[in-house]
Amino acid sequence: MAKYPARGTQGGFQQNDVFKFNDNFKSDEAYEGLPSNVKEIVDDFIDTGLHLRVRGISPEGDKVTLSVDHGGGRYVGNVDVPCCLGEPVDFGVNLPPIPDAQKRKDDVNIDPKDVEQDEENPSNMSDKGDGKLSKTELTLEKESYTQQYI
Repeated sequence: MAKYPARGTQGGFQQNDVFKFNDNFKSDEAYEGLPSNVKEIVDDFIDTGLHLRVRGISPEGDKVTLSVDHGGGRYVGNVDVPCCLGEPVDFGVNLPPIPDAQKRKDDVNIDPKDVEQDEENPSNMSDKGDGKLSKTELTLEKESYTQQYI
C-alpha cells in the first residue's frame, strides 16, 4: 500500500495496469446491467487474447476505461466497465509477458540467401541520369571505408 497509496481509493487500479476479468464476471449484477453493445465490446476485447490495460479511472473510482494493448504503446478501443468485474494483475517490477496471441506458433528460422549477380536482372542496373539502364558496380573497393576513421 505504501508503494501504491491510491489503490485503496480508486478501486484498486492505477492507470496502465493490466486488467484481468474475474472468472465468473458474466454472472455479476454489474455485468448483466451493462448495455448489449458494451457486452459485445468486452467479449471482443477478451477474444483478442491480448492484454487489457486500464486507460482511465472514473472520479468515483467505480469504473475503469479499458483498451486492448497491441504492444509498443498502441492501445486500441475504449470501453468503460465497473471495477468489480476484474482485478489488476501484478507483475512486480517486470513487464507483462507476451500474450499467446502474439507468439509465433512455429519455430521458423529464415536463412538469408546471397543475391545472384545476374547482368540481366534489372535490380543490378541503374540509371545514371541519361535515361538508360547501365550495369551497376556491385563490388566495393578493396579498402574498407571505415578504416580511415579508426
